[in-house]
Amino acid sequence: MKLTTDSADLRKSLVPLRLFTLPDTGGQINVATHFYSYEGGHAARDAARAAMAQKEEWRDYLKEARPCMQSQKSTLFAEAPLVSRMENVPGFSIGQAESSLILSSSSSSANNNT
Repeated sequence: MKLTTDSADLRKSLVPLRLFTLPDTGGQINVATHFYSYEGGHAARDAARAAMAQKEEWRDYLKEARPCMQSQKSTLFAEAPLVSRMENVPGFSIGQAESSLILSSSSSSANNNT
């Protein structure tokens, strides 16, 4: 988990990281969870992921981290277009809400030092 924590700045420089958690109590521990928000939806995510793959620092991180991962899961959340057009919905202004894609990615590690 240390490697993943130490790579947070690299990750933030490459993708729109919004939340990174490493719970140490309750439930399953040693699970890194990342949330990203892509304003351009799937196309923006695909472009960001392709750019990440070109970065030597990112490839080096993956080379070290992947052998320590037991599992990985991704969940995609897309804003419903109807919600962005509804009046009187807290947090939304008509014409100002943009379509976005939020990705939650979790990975668990058997080794607490990664």
